[in-house]
Amino acid sequence: MSSTKTILILLGLIVGLNLGLRYGWGPLAGSDRSDPKEGSEWVDEVSSEVAIASDPFDSATASAPANQGSDAHGRSHNFRRRPVPISGPPPAGSVMDPESQDLPSLVQGLEAASTPEEQGQWADRIAASGGQAAVEALIQAVTRASLDRRSPEESEALREAFKGFSTEDDMAALVMSLGQTQDIDLIEAVVETLARGARSSTVKQLVQLHDEASTLPSTRAVLGWAIERIRNPEASEALARLVHTAERSELAHPGIIALSSLQSQANGEPAPL
Repeated sequence: MSSTKTILILLGLIVGLNLGLRYGWGPLAGSDRSDPKEGSEWVDEVSSEVAIASDPFDSATASAPANQGSDAHGRSHNFRRRPVPISGPPPAGSVMDPESQDLPSLVQGLEAASTPEEQGQWADRIAASGGQAAVEALIQAVTRASLDRRSPEESEALREAFKGFSTEDDMAALVMSLGQTQDIDLIEAVVETLARGARSSTVKQLVQLHDEASTLPSTRAVLGWAIERIRNPEASEALARLVHTAERSELAHPGIIALSSLQSQANGEPAPL
């Protein structure tokens, strides 16, 4: 019985020895892992991988494992932290949003502008929005600038924005403004805008305002000047009716000048505005 156990034990040792030699188990396999120096390097590599995994968004202070070469280095850059801007763009519809078409916001942007360039940009956007409210807002801005005696550059930037008015409704609102201001520079800006955009309805409105009993003589002179400066062919029909109407003798001369300039334009000889 004892000899049988001895034989089984020997067979077990032989099988275990063969398996150990085949799979590299134990010190008989000659594995380099028994080298204490390389064992410490392996520990360092594992520690480096753990460091990267603990903060995947900050690879600037973590190094890639040494045994993974350039591939690991490339992957480490994928986790680089993106810089966060100190201040982002204003939300849509905000006061300083350049694309906002909300008139109160545009007016607030104009009031907050600190340079003539910025004021001119906001004033241009107000004019581009169009309509009676926009005309009134821009006229109020020019009037305040005049009363506050701001720099000539600021006032000029605001007046230049009147060139952005172009619709028939804009022209109607501009005509009404001529009877409400005595600012010579503002009147000139309005008249020059009417010269480019007046239609037949605009001419009719100028004549009606001129004929009102409450209109001051100085305002009548301005209205006649506005008719004289018209250079838009769309107003030709109304100007012709004005010239051929005997009772409009006071406005006939301005109408003749406007028609003559329009005829020169039609012949390829544009009259200067």
